[in-house]
Formats: sequence, structure tokens, C-alpha cells
Amino acid sequence: MRYFGLYRLRVSMTGEVYGGVTRAPHEQSGSSSGATSEVSVLFQSAIALQKAGKFIEALASYDQAIALQPDNAYAFNNRGNVLQSLKRAEEALASYQAAIALKPDHAKAHNNCGNVLQGLGRSEEALASFQRAIALKANDAEIFRNLAITLVELKRFEEALAVYDEAIALRPDYAEALKNRGILKLLLGHYEEGWADYEWRWKAEDCMTVPPPIAAPPWQGEEIAGRSIAVYAEQGLGDIIQFARYLPLLAQRKAKVTFIVSQTLHRLLNTLEGELEIVASIKAARPFDFQCPVMSLPLHFGTRLSSIPSRVPYLHAEDTLIAKWKGRLLLPGLRVGIVWQGSPGARDARDRSVPLREFFPLANIAGVRLISLQKNHGLDQYENIPRNIAIESLGGDFDGGPDAFVDTAAAMAHLDLVITSDTSIAHLAGALGRPVWIALKYLADSRWLLDREDSPWYPSARLFRQERKGDWASVFSRMEREMRSLVARGNYGASAPYTR
Repeated sequence: MRYFGLYRLRVSMTGEVYGGVTRAPHEQSGSSSGATSEVSVLFQSAIALQKAGKFIEALASYDQAIALQPDNAYAFNNRGNVLQSLKRAEEALASYQAAIALKPDHAKAHNNCGNVLQGLGRSEEALASFQRAIALKANDAEIFRNLAITLVELKRFEEALAVYDEAIALRPDYAEALKNRGILKLLLGHYEEGWADYEWRWKAEDCMTVPPPIAAPPWQGEEIAGRSIAVYAEQGLGDIIQFARYLPLLAQRKAKVTFIVSQTLHRLLNTLEGELEIVASIKAARPFDFQCPVMSLPLHFGTRLSSIPSRVPYLHAEDTLIAKWKGRLLLPGLRVGIVWQGSPGARDARDRSVPLREFFPLANIAGVRLISLQKNHGLDQYENIPRNIAIESLGGDFDGGPDAFVDTAAAMAHLDLVITSDTSIAHLAGALGRPVWIALKYLADSRWLLDREDSPWYPSARLFRQERKGDWASVFSRMEREMRSLVARGNYGASAPYTR
């Protein structure tokens, strides 16, 4: 899971407790004591099932409670939460709206309604729901955070910053709001403040990284010459590739650097410059002077937009593999490697992925060869390629071993260009210094900043952004024009011999 990009809304999922601190369901109706007692049992059972993750059973209990007491707004709200957990968004929305119709001052239902509307891409309506929730409950930091996220989606960034500030004023240790404010500041290029806020990611509820057992204080930029530091990987493969550039900088400061990262990346990362130890794990008793997560290095190096360590390449393909793939790739034409989809389990993977069909107009340009670098996910789209569209495959042995990206890196040495959605392949191409066009969704990940076609992280990258949500057609129309110009000029640039 990735946390460096944008973020999820928070639903009031705890459930309205029957007979507890909230008003009991029987206070809203004229039900008999027997019916009220039965509703109480169903309500408590549903909450228990909901907390246990038994959502189908919980839904049935809420439905039974509502059948007995149809004016129970709390049951409708909780039922909406269960439907959200079951990814039945439209039904969840209807349930929240029923709760609001019964109890217009139900702040949590307005908040949850806003959440599901935002998930459905109806940001303006979500905004109104969150504003209503805040009007009803102006001391709830969680609702302020959700409002700020929606303002970001609407690209009302300064308003969003002000709302994050309000959330944090209400709850100064609100890790989720602080982390999200940091991400927004990074998106806006306010790096000094953004990196500092982003450190709160470790205290956020959605933090999935478990630090290794290192008995050493955190490194915070102190003098490190002659001292040992354990740096550990976090988040996605693209994040690791992007921030691995800082490891040689530690080595340049004469630090003894150990990088703890998945074994699958060792072969690729062993091409980093400097004396680095790259390991998959460490023993708990091993002594270090310092420890640091890899994505905290920009903070402690004082990274600003003007000081990003952007020298490329900082990763390299292996000479033997470059030679291996030469025969398959060195044929006439503009050689373009393409990737359209990342892992489906990644954050906002659907919005970041590009349907393969969007590449078809590029394949129709005379002299262009499209070569798939896609692995694992998204290959089912091959079934829908028309007969007149040629997209070459590099075969089943392409990156088929245990080492991630080693064949992809070697293949890129022979490509004139890589075109990819926002995946780890974008970072790999950038780290190798290979020309890469990156197709970005309407509100892209914070590392790509705003309204620019270049990336200060990757000098060889060019960014193509959606002009409207979901509009890949205009992105690939611009790419097609640029590619036709490349072919017409005939000097592809990227065809220069790959050097180390």
C-alpha cells in the first residue's frame, strides 16, 4: 500500500450504540416494550457482528431491526457502514440518506454520506454533506479532515490547508490530518513543511509498515561519518526506487549504511554507487548507531525543490542482461515500451491505471513498435487487441525469476521511450535515466507536483496529465501528436548507446 500519494476519507464506522451514550432507538418511536427489547437485541448483535467483520450477518440483523422499527435513524446509519464495508456504495448512500431523512441533525450520517459521495466521484455533493456535518458538530476533527480531502479533490488547495489546520487545532496529535496536510504541502512544493508533517505517517491508523527490530535512535541529520545506520524500506516498490537515491549520499558522508529491503530488489539495488550493505533482515541484537526509514531521508537531508538529488542514472542494468535482450529488441522502428496497469491492490490503482486500448492509436503510427513491459496484472486485456494492432511481447521468461525488474531494466537499455501509467516502472525508467512519458490521473500523486510537464525527481521524465477526471483520450491524443513528431524527425534521442 502507498501512503505518499493522496488519501482516503474517514467513515464514522464505530456504530451508534443502542442504549449507550447515544439516544436509544426506542426513544424515536412508539414501539411497545416487547418490540423495543427485540430491537435492542438485534441492534447489539449487529454491532458485534460488524466489529467481527461478519458484514452479511450484521446487515441481516440491521434489516430485521429496521423492519421492527422503521424510524430508527441509527440503524440506517450503521447499516450504511456495513454496506460500505461490503463495497455496495449506492446502497450505502441510500441508507445514509434514509438516516438523514429521519434525523436531519445526525452529524455522523451526513459525514458518512459525504464519504460515499466522494468515493463515487461526486465531490461537490460530498462537500455539501461535510459542511452540513460540521455545522451540526463543529468540534469533530475527523469531519474537518474529510472536508479537507474533498477540497483537495476539487483542487481548492488553500482552503484545504486551512481546514486541515482547523482539524489539527481541534486535535493537535491527529496523525491522519497531520500526515495528509504534509502530503498536500508536498504536492504544492512546500517541501520543508511537508516532509515534517509527513513524519506523522507512522502514527496514522492506516500505517501498514512494521519497522524492523533496531535498537538505535532515529537519525535526524546529525554528523554520521564513521557511524553505522540501518535504513529500512517502506511502502511500494516505486517509493523504494525513488528514495534509494539517498543511500549513496549517506555513503558519501562516510556512513556505514545497511539497507533492509525485500530480497527481490537486491539485485537491482546492488547497482547503487557507494559502499552499501543490502540485506533482507537483521538480527534484533545487531548494534547500530542510528536507524531511519527510507522515506524520512529527504527530511533529514533538508530536501527542497531546488535541492532534490536528481542526478541520473543512479540505478543500472546488468551488462549480461543488456546483451541478452539486444537480439529481441534491436530491430528497425521507434521502440516504445508500454505499461498500463499497476497492482490492483495498490491505492487508487483503478484511477491510475490506463486501459490498454488507449495505446492503440500509437500502434497505428508508421514506424512505431509497441513492446509490452507489463507483468502479471492487466495481461487479460490482450484478449481485446484488434487484429490490426501489433503489441509485441517479450515472452514468459521476461522478469520471470525471483529478482524484480532486472530484465525490464535491461530491456529499457534498447528502448527509445517508455510510456507508462503511474507505476513502479515510471520510477525504474527515471532512475535508469531512460526517456519516459508518464500518464497521470487528474489529481496525481504528490510526487508529481502540480501543472508541470517535467519532474524534478527524474530529468528524463515527461508528464502527461488528465485535463478532466477519467479522460485518458486527451492524454493519449497529445502523446500521439508528440510521437508523430518524433518519428518525423527521426532522431529519437533515446536510441543512443546505453552506457554505465
